[in-house]
Amino acid sequence: MTVFRGPPGRPSALVAWWRRRPPLGFAAKVSIAIALGLSFVIVWTTLSPTSASQQISTERTYFAAEIAEPPTASRNRTSGSHGKPHATRSSRGHKKRHSPTRSHSHRPNATPSPDATASKTNLTEPALRPDQEPNEKGPEPVTETETEPEEEQEQEVELSVPEDNGENTGKAPKEEDEKAPELDLVDESSELDGDEEDPEAAKRNPSKEKKKLPHLFSPAAHYHWKQCSAKSGHHYIPCVDFDADGSQRHHERSCPRSPVTCLVSLPKEYKPPVPWPERKEKVWYENIGHPRLASYAKGHSWLNRTGEHLVFPPEESEFKGGASHYIESIDEMAPDIDWGKNIRVALDIGCKSAGFGVALLEKDVITLSLGLANEQTDLAQVALERGIPATVGSLGSRRLPFPSGAFDVIHCSECNIAWHSNGGKLLLEMNRILRPGGYFIISSRHGDLESEKGISASMTALCWNAVAYNSDDVSELGVKIFQRPASNEEYDLRARKDPPFCKEDQNKATAWYIPIKHCLHKAPADIEERGSEWPEEWPKRLETFPDWLGDMQTRVAADHNHWKAVVEKSYLDGLGIDWSNTRNVLDMKAVYGGFAAALSSKKVWVMNVVPVHAPDTLPVIYERGLIGVYHDWCEPFSTYPRSYDLLHADHLFSRLKNRCKQPIVILVEMDRILRPGGWAIIREKLDILDPLEAILRSLHWEIVMTFRKDKEGIMSTLAVRLSRRIADAGVDARPTDAAAFDPDDLPSVPLLLLVLPTHDAGAPPPAAAFLARWLAESAADFRAGALLLSRVRFAIFGVGSRAYGDTFNAAARSFSRLLRELGAVEVIPVVEGDVDDGDLEIVFEEWCGKVLRVANGEEVEDGANGESGGFDELELEGEESDYDDDDDDEEEEEVVNGEVDMEDLAGKATARRQNGKVAGLPNGAENGAREMVTPIIRTSLEKQGYKIVGSHSGVKICRWTKSQLRGRGGCYKHSFYGIESHRCMEATPSLACANKCVFCWRHHTNPVGKSWKWKMDDPLDIVNTAIDEHRKMVKQMKGVPGVKPELLAEGLSPRHCALSLVGEPIMYPEINTLVDDLHRRHISTFLVTNAQFPEKIKTLKPITQLYVSVDAATKESLKAVDRPLFSDFWERFLDSLKSLHDKDQRTVYRLTLVKGWNAEEIDAYANLLNLGQPDFIEIKGVTYCGSSATSKLTMENVPWHADVKEFSEVLASKSGGVYELACEHVHSCCVLLAKVDKFKINGKWHTWIDYDRFHELVTSGKPFKSCDYMALTPSWAVYGAEEGGFDPDQSRYKKERRHGTAALKG
Repeated sequence: MTVFRGPPGRPSALVAWWRRRPPLGFAAKVSIAIALGLSFVIVWTTLSPTSASQQISTERTYFAAEIAEPPTASRNRTSGSHGKPHATRSSRGHKKRHSPTRSHSHRPNATPSPDATASKTNLTEPALRPDQEPNEKGPEPVTETETEPEEEQEQEVELSVPEDNGENTGKAPKEEDEKAPELDLVDESSELDGDEEDPEAAKRNPSKEKKKLPHLFSPAAHYHWKQCSAKSGHHYIPCVDFDADGSQRHHERSCPRSPVTCLVSLPKEYKPPVPWPERKEKVWYENIGHPRLASYAKGHSWLNRTGEHLVFPPEESEFKGGASHYIESIDEMAPDIDWGKNIRVALDIGCKSAGFGVALLEKDVITLSLGLANEQTDLAQVALERGIPATVGSLGSRRLPFPSGAFDVIHCSECNIAWHSNGGKLLLEMNRILRPGGYFIISSRHGDLESEKGISASMTALCWNAVAYNSDDVSELGVKIFQRPASNEEYDLRARKDPPFCKEDQNKATAWYIPIKHCLHKAPADIEERGSEWPEEWPKRLETFPDWLGDMQTRVAADHNHWKAVVEKSYLDGLGIDWSNTRNVLDMKAVYGGFAAALSSKKVWVMNVVPVHAPDTLPVIYERGLIGVYHDWCEPFSTYPRSYDLLHADHLFSRLKNRCKQPIVILVEMDRILRPGGWAIIREKLDILDPLEAILRSLHWEIVMTFRKDKEGIMSTLAVRLSRRIADAGVDARPTDAAAFDPDDLPSVPLLLLVLPTHDAGAPPPAAAFLARWLAESAADFRAGALLLSRVRFAIFGVGSRAYGDTFNAAARSFSRLLRELGAVEVIPVVEGDVDDGDLEIVFEEWCGKVLRVANGEEVEDGANGESGGFDELELEGEESDYDDDDDDEEEEEVVNGEVDMEDLAGKATARRQNGKVAGLPNGAENGAREMVTPIIRTSLEKQGYKIVGSHSGVKICRWTKSQLRGRGGCYKHSFYGIESHRCMEATPSLACANKCVFCWRHHTNPVGKSWKWKMDDPLDIVNTAIDEHRKMVKQMKGVPGVKPELLAEGLSPRHCALSLVGEPIMYPEINTLVDDLHRRHISTFLVTNAQFPEKIKTLKPITQLYVSVDAATKESLKAVDRPLFSDFWERFLDSLKSLHDKDQRTVYRLTLVKGWNAEEIDAYANLLNLGQPDFIEIKGVTYCGSSATSKLTMENVPWHADVKEFSEVLASKSGGVYELACEHVHSCCVLLAKVDKFKINGKWHTWIDYDRFHELVTSGKPFKSCDYMALTPSWAVYGAEEGGFDPDQSRYKKERRHGTAALKG
């Protein structure tokens, strides 16, 4: 990172040398005049725009009146060297801009001039535009240089420049290119900067060689600069003003054909802006002054020129009575407009004094003033000088450079815009950029807005609601407030569909050079779409990341935390920036607005620029209550010279690659828009940073501070050195990138060495993210146990920067903790390397020495050889209790010695009945209003990998889903019933249960109860959120070794829902509505009930497959295994089985065999078959989940597959031929029995499900039976098949057992 400060000024006139020549005769003068006239005609004809590209212009007469023509000077065309970007590994840096104290007149004026040994290219003659003929040259800018009389002109050598496909020509791209970039972002900010290229992409395309590109800026070049033509003046905007003389303006943005490489001069009496907040009330007139502005000021009392200042009296504005009164009148008209709360981002069209925006500053509203390009007084420049957000744009045929649904309010006062003309296209553009439900406020001195031709008809066609109309006597303005519809219902009711709805391929998100279409974009309807809901109130909005972001929420949060740390720990105090004189800030490559958010506490505003070639994250920035625009940095920015006090560029140049023909124009533009003495912070690669420093020095920018890191890349260097040290010592080791390491192999690694950096907010680097997630899930999963990695020894070397405070080497410490929790032994305590201390190399060498001694079996002084790094299991509950709060159950006590089960009350607090109410309930709830999932339960379940949905539901990704995403086989339901495991969502609408089974996977961290007594969520909300959370978990599998992209894409659209995650789904009162919604989405349902709610089974609508858990066959064993809460549990159990008999759809008994508990009751099980007569019987061995205070099961209670098969065969024989062995899944230790008369047709089993047929039957509403949607079972799934139920289309994965040392680098 390097910090620059700009020069204090630049000469406003050019110093030139010339030789005096003898006077010419009259005839010679006449001949020259004629020749010059003919030349002018020829040049004008050649270079003037064609009819297809002509733009309507407006006159700027003040330029000619203000600036005198300089004396004639000799004109030389010099050239310079520059190259395309060179992709290398390097690290990031920051840069600052400081100004020297030398005189303006000594600043050289020239174009780049390289050394004799350097390659050269002509900056004034770029490559041809796509629309130019080969023999046609773009117009060359008229520039002047200082030359000695005897100095010879350098010979020019041209270097070919790649075509840019018209991207930087200022010409609108073709309409078919209208496509929004995907929001698939890379991690661009980290504590350490490694290779900027995507390592995963390199692995996916190992055969594809990287094309070596030249340097972005040639290190050998020398630069001398010319000033822009004096006629262009001190206020020149290249893509707005005509380049020739600055006296006219383009009606719409149109950039010069030749890249602008000249420097804009300063006003003669330029002075640094007045400090904020005085700045908003007065500015230096000479900084912005010109004749037209002076004339305008004379006619307006709220714009006074007093001495050297232009003063804005706080009690006066363009609104009579003051802007504050004007806003108060709007408040009275529309009380729903809550400034600074639900209204945060406003657009003010037709900038005058920016009084509207200044008044709203007091209400915490950020108002972007849009100065129109055809406005001659340059009041947008005045607003910027005052420190008020402003930009320059055109209301013409193209979209404004804002995303759709960006602004909460759009305001237009006396802007004299014919909104209804041309079919109301401008209003259609306002409709695009206005947030659904947002307000459009328009005011005029004409009093009655209805009299304006066509305005009412246009608003009606847009279905905008007229909220209020008022004629204010004080301001003498007629104000009308419209509101854009928040939904599509009003659009659908239109009698006349004009304007029509836009086609799906007409993307409303794209805005750069996109023409406005005569069509209406629909309001977002899906909850997953941005704009379907209004953002949170400010300032909560800044740090609230909405659900429509999906898996980007974590990225936005990480970006926010990263920039908060950088700004607080570095920018505010460590760079020497005078923040008291900093008001206007430009982030040249914003991502999620993290930099702007980090500065929200300062008295600054930030214009966030999202480059058009980058992922489209500008909607996220506006959603957070910030402002920004789209821009292509190969072109000049739409603002005035000297607009900003600070520029921030984070890897802007390295991301440009070879996009710009002449990247030098970006630095020229930075010099134009940054005020003298302003600051620039540049974070870049070293191969770009070094030549960039030389260029900025040639512009007389001062380099205040430079912070660099190892160009080779710290992490790769240390990992390679460690591998070499170990190899030299003769130790068998295999260095592996963490991204390519399969965590399933970790238990077989005897010695694990990790070199690990810390990235954003203490997170591990992206390459180690999956390994970190695996460790965290395993440590929280009771099934894994604390001895999973008991044979693994490990040592970790962390790399980070202590400047990041609490997150310094947080990733290394986290990995160490998780490994120890899984039983691994830490042979050397974590060593935390600091890149800023200067002794990283020494510390690393010492650590390597200890590692080698450990690898050779030696002891180390600070090691932990032989000592377990595990941890004692955390008990989540106290003594067991059968507490229940039903009043009519006398067998249950209300309070037992003041102790209560945590599962029952979802907390540790004691509950006592007082006056018929339960006192002391968590969350302050009473009698059924409390939430089921309290913070204690939430924490416990989330540690186990659950995603909590609402207040009582949950979803979790299944290990078989992960397996089939990698093509490594599906679960037993795939083998038995043909589900696609990678498209199966495991969920529950009720985390509560009426049992406390001894084999519960969750060790009773979920609540229990006999009836629904909690707050109830809407079933549709549960389904929507569950699917969203499931998709997020599936998306996290992206980049995991072995995951197949096509299966990952399918996995994002679940087609099956296993309502069997945990708890009792059927307890949820709205279970039928929830099931209907799943079926409506063509998601099949597999619902499991624990046989304690027979009435619920009877009223249940058709389910794809309904299960009843038959955990035991006798009353005594059922009480011992399930430990039910109901005193009449056995009767409820039997009634549940009988209720199953009346169901027409597929039904299943699910038996979980526990050796020593229920596996010996085979005769009793056979007697239960006649009660429910299920279609299928699933028999599965219990899964060992580890021991706890609530379960004393051991591995001795887990049956082998042979035991399950034997039990199944005997049970089938005792059924008297009603059931036979149909399928098996050896891996799950599971066997399926099926009814012969229903599912064995012509000797072949039909246990699979025709899911499409099932959804047809459900949709029809007619009665149907289980045989109506059955399908043939494949041979590999049939009982006794050689495959054992493993799908041959999948790849059987067997863990590779390694016995060498594994060295991983993050």
